[in-house]
Amino acid sequence: MDRRVQVDAVYTDFQKAFHKVDHTILLEKLAFNGIRGNLLRWFVSYIFNRTQKVVINGYESETVTVNSGVPQGSILGPFLFIIYINDVKSCFINARCLLYADDMKIYKSCKNVQDCQLLQDDLTRLDNYCKDNKLLLSIPKCHSISFTKNKNKISFNYSINNQHLKEVDSVRDLGVIMDSSLHFDQHIKSIVNKAFQMYGFVMRSSKDFVRPSTFFNVI
Repeated sequence: MDRRVQVDAVYTDFQKAFHKVDHTILLEKLAFNGIRGNLLRWFVSYIFNRTQKVVINGYESETVTVNSGVPQGSILGPFLFIIYINDVKSCFINARCLLYADDMKIYKSCKNVQDCQLLQDDLTRLDNYCKDNKLLLSIPKCHSISFTKNKNKISFNYSINNQHLKEVDSVRDLGVIMDSSLHFDQHIKSIVNKAFQMYGFVMRSSKDFVRPSTFFNVI
């Protein structure tokens, strides 16, 4: 931004990421990362032969074998997913990626349309990676944004799996709202609105308080 160079970023969204982890592929990746012997056999017993059922008012559904996914609510669940998706960085030859669990963004400096095409090539490799690893991208929730202060923006229609990605003017990145000019006006406005909502809740809840000291303690 300081050098007046446009940066295109693509924000991805994995569809039911923690449920789509293929057990066989996961064990292969655990072995590839050096987990072998008794520890690998322990993971086999931990992952395989899991079943689930639904119980409502004492009535039970049929038991179903779970063939994919990591155990929800466990300490190992996020760790296993990170191991599963850690090699996704091999897709990005031209661009760079930032990955936090299943939250991933791909970005590249773009000085011309050719640079945009290089980013598109990485997105194509990402699509192939997802197919090979039985992961699904929720295309309607994936979007692109161009960070620039230049008046003449380089326009490019990015796509994944032959589906065009929606281009947006602002994005929420790990809770922080940023617009295409890297201004934080929308984020500040959102925080102020939430503060006023909380202030209104406190005022409504404390309207019956008659002692000033109690009112001040609530605030």
